[in-house]
Amino acid sequence: NPTNSYSLLIGTDQFLTLRSWHKIKELGQLVNFYVANRNGEMEFSTFQKEREALEKELSLHCILFPMPAIDLSSTEIRNRLKEGKPIQGMLPKSVEEYILKKGFYR
Repeated sequence: NPTNSYSLLIGTDQFLTLRSWHKIKELGQLVNFYVANRNGEMEFSTFQKEREALEKELSLHCILFPMPAIDLSSTEIRNRLKEGKPIQGMLPKSVEEYILKKGFYR
């Protein structure tokens, strides 16, 4: 729907890998990337330099925002699933059930 705008929340670890994402240019046309800077783990100058490069190379729109530290990351959840380890309590129950049902990240 052209009247809607969509956002994708990612961590600084994933922000630094955006160039390697499958169909990143197409995704970049659909969403704005909000980059969660957990406890200031990325210096603003580092973010700004990479943001400018991504905007120029891929027309991606990225916004950095501070976020309190949470001892959890999507990378950790994916790795646990790949290793067959439990993820109970790491996600809302409905999300966990959907991921397990669809067999994502195995």
